[in-house]
Amino acid sequence: MEAALVSPEFYNVNIHERRFAAYFCRACPLLSVLIVTGVVVYGALKNQLVLIWLVASLNIALWLWIVTTNVQGLYSIFANLEGLEDGPQPESIGATPRGASLDGENGGTGGSAFGNSVVHLVVLPNYKEDESMLAETLRALGEAETAGTFVIVLAMEAREGKEGKDKAIRLQMRFECQFARIIITDHPDGLIQDHTDGSAHPEVPGKASNLKWAVEQAYKDCVEKGVHPDRVLLTVADADCIFHPLYFSRTGTEFAQLRAEDDHHWTMWQAPQLPFRNYYTAPIVSRVWAYVASSYEFGSLSGCAWGGHSMIFSSYSMPLLLGRNAEAWDGDVIAEDHHAWLKCFYYWLYKGAQQQVGKAEAFDNQSKLKIVPVFLPVKSTSVQSDNYWKSWVERWSQARRHAQGVAELCYALLATYEALRTCLLPNGVFSISLFCSMTKVIIRLWCIHLLPICQTICLAVLSIKWFMNGRNIPYCPDKLWFIGDLLNRDSPERFFVCGFAGAWVLTWPVVIPWVLTVMSNVLLLYKCFLRPAELNRYGSIWHSEDGKIPGDRPLSKGMFMIICDCIFGMTWILIPYGFIASLLATFNVLLSGNSFDYVCASKGVTSRKKIPGNYGSLDKPSHKFQPAPEPSEKPIMIA
Repeated sequence: MEAALVSPEFYNVNIHERRFAAYFCRACPLLSVLIVTGVVVYGALKNQLVLIWLVASLNIALWLWIVTTNVQGLYSIFANLEGLEDGPQPESIGATPRGASLDGENGGTGGSAFGNSVVHLVVLPNYKEDESMLAETLRALGEAETAGTFVIVLAMEAREGKEGKDKAIRLQMRFECQFARIIITDHPDGLIQDHTDGSAHPEVPGKASNLKWAVEQAYKDCVEKGVHPDRVLLTVADADCIFHPLYFSRTGTEFAQLRAEDDHHWTMWQAPQLPFRNYYTAPIVSRVWAYVASSYEFGSLSGCAWGGHSMIFSSYSMPLLLGRNAEAWDGDVIAEDHHAWLKCFYYWLYKGAQQQVGKAEAFDNQSKLKIVPVFLPVKSTSVQSDNYWKSWVERWSQARRHAQGVAELCYALLATYEALRTCLLPNGVFSISLFCSMTKVIIRLWCIHLLPICQTICLAVLSIKWFMNGRNIPYCPDKLWFIGDLLNRDSPERFFVCGFAGAWVLTWPVVIPWVLTVMSNVLLLYKCFLRPAELNRYGSIWHSEDGKIPGDRPLSKGMFMIICDCIFGMTWILIPYGFIASLLATFNVLLSGNSFDYVCASKGVTSRKKIPGNYGSLDKPSHKFQPAPEPSEKPIMIA
């Protein structure tokens, strides 16, 4: 009988570790950009054919990625976005008396069709968020089917001080009758993240470090209250996110079914997130990013429906035990959503390897970590401040924060290296399928963060050479000829390579992705915002969110805005907010890892007031609220 595998927990590696492998992985994003830049400069100066082939290859890669993602999204819009106008039955939204047992086996509340077995734990990490926005989010959760079974965690930050605690208590008093319980956690300031090599790094203030603390405290609370953690489905939600009223009943039902089959351990749930709640009032710089994010995230998630690859983002659900056992949230991480998925992936790898020492072929039969798409979109907001210029500045802060996600490529490289070095290869646990799974993770991260940078550099150099040579590229024709004409020339293949490089026609690499992006965003705006708001049979907050487009013909106005934004704003806005922000991130990751100070962007809400600050903000909130009366009983608060 094989001995149990004993090896380092490679899923817990950290890019801040003080060893050569960690430093090298942190350098890899910038090295990739420098290598591509070096090759393209060599091609421009010494070998024209090298330049053309490189530009053609990156153009094709980026084009295929964008087009296939959009096509997947368009298919799902028609095939999977069904029943968005539906809502819960009135009898399913009843409140649960405070203090009621959550133990379904002892007659507690649950509302599930599977023996009242599923408990929804909803964590709302926040910092200096506007109280009215948090109240609206809680009202929307209270409108969900079986909301009376929810345990809500208001994950506060100690550095917000007494004002944050008072705000949490007021919200708890106001909404506790709508849920099973509302508990408050208070993330301490100044904690340390320990690493596997014995080093340590201060926590980075933000969503990841808050979640690390809050989920652990919620886990302990479940154990103390007699709720088995295996029955708990954890949902992480941003403070401005509005879930569809049927999201939790659908995920809970699927979780219960998988749990009955003992196949729930490696499943995560993700709904597409659309930042169009304040679409009409948001500035163009925020709307353009919303188009890009919605097309990519919706299309990528749609691919999961037929075995494609994606990662969780922003607001998502997973078994509580998976999140805790995988230690999915590290304190010194910025991109907590992608990092949480990666930690769970490498934890799955680690646990599978423990059971398959010397039996590589059997590893393929293990249950794999998977994301189940839930086509009930989550509605969120885009960046919107109290004046137009400040919105542009705060959108830049958000762009830099998103670009910092390139650090997760460094983590994936380091975790893969450690997995191979310490566990998989020494113990004979390897297979082609396993290698492909690991490779897909790294390639996806590279494509998200580095492919656009490299393609932009190559195309820019080719464009400069074209301009300096009298608007002509040596070795390439200056216009497109008939196919028959091409076949009769010498070396016709060079005409096609030049075409793929964009030397004589930019229709295929620009117009086709542009048209698909416009189509997908128009349809998403209509099907997820305008049509549900027009019908709104249930009067819920989710259904009433219509993007704030005024007038009698909102679809025409929305379509006109999307087309104009994509024509006049897409390219020049993505240069600073995409290319430059991403390039700066590769330098920051090399020099400082995830040590990153930022001012998080303001959020536009239905009241159209500015939401001041939140994670990473150094300013003080500008809105004051009158304190509610003292609670009649002691609030549930976990230090």
